[in-house]
Amino acid sequence: MKICIIGAGRTRNGIGQYTARYFQALGAEVVATLGSNPQSSLMASSLLATHGIHAEPLRTIDDIDSIKNIDAVAITSPAETHKSYLKTCIRKGLNVFCEKPLIWPVDMPFLESILKECSERGITIAMNSQWVFALPDYFGLCGHIKKPRSFFMHLCPAASGSFMIPDAIPHCLSILYEVLGNAEIRNIDVHNHKDKINVSFDYLAKEVICKASILMVRQDSQPRPMAFGFDGKIVRRIVDMEDYSIQLMYGKRAVDIEDPLKKSIENFIRSCHRKTEPVVGKEHILATTSMLNHIYEEGTQC
Repeated sequence: MKICIIGAGRTRNGIGQYTARYFQALGAEVVATLGSNPQSSLMASSLLATHGIHAEPLRTIDDIDSIKNIDAVAITSPAETHKSYLKTCIRKGLNVFCEKPLIWPVDMPFLESILKECSERGITIAMNSQWVFALPDYFGLCGHIKKPRSFFMHLCPAASGSFMIPDAIPHCLSILYEVLGNAEIRNIDVHNHKDKINVSFDYLAKEVICKASILMVRQDSQPRPMAFGFDGKIVRRIVDMEDYSIQLMYGKRAVDIEDPLKKSIENFIRSCHRKTEPVVGKEHILATTSMLNHIYEEGTQC
């Protein structure tokens, strides 16, 4: 697989370079980078070169046509740029791995249209809402919960104000969707305190109502605290910034886990090769994006 990384030079969250390095480590060849302008593309290319990745800096998205036998793009640029890149890349028939949220602001008719086109043309599309890939580790540590009645998540996005919602809430919705399936959300309550937001809602799945509570506190510095869990069994993420090794801790017990971002990328690569649906694929994207939009609309009215 040959892939172009869009947004590899981002310095605020660094997700682009981590994405590129994982793709390369998992056997994909990172052949190009694209930034918001030629200078940022060159900067991203130079950054990746320090990790042994030799990627051609592109001036515009249309320059991707010059890359022979390219298979896919990874979109790690700011969310408000995704829509344009998605439209162009899918038109070119490229498989897409895209950061959450897939599009922002939400445009459901556009989203439905591109997902339908992906189905019709056999294009693999996956959204990186990676914490679903930590669920086996969570259940191994805390025990499996068949019909959870409550869910809690604490996140510290770099975004501020109401923009914390699209930055962080997709993680929560993806975990709930993966565990409980599609649902209706009701009784949304959002308390916005500038750099701290509390969101709660009822997740009405087929066989259970799960009461979700999410605490978001803005933080720029790494590592950012993160915790999640069902029915009071809350695990904390522990990150060693020297080697970026990750643990989940429950009480006094801790387990080493593989980076969920790596697992997300691995799932996408495997789905492209096997022509199977990714874990965070079309139905998952459509359902959770609609829920995200509902929560955001409620939150901005508060």
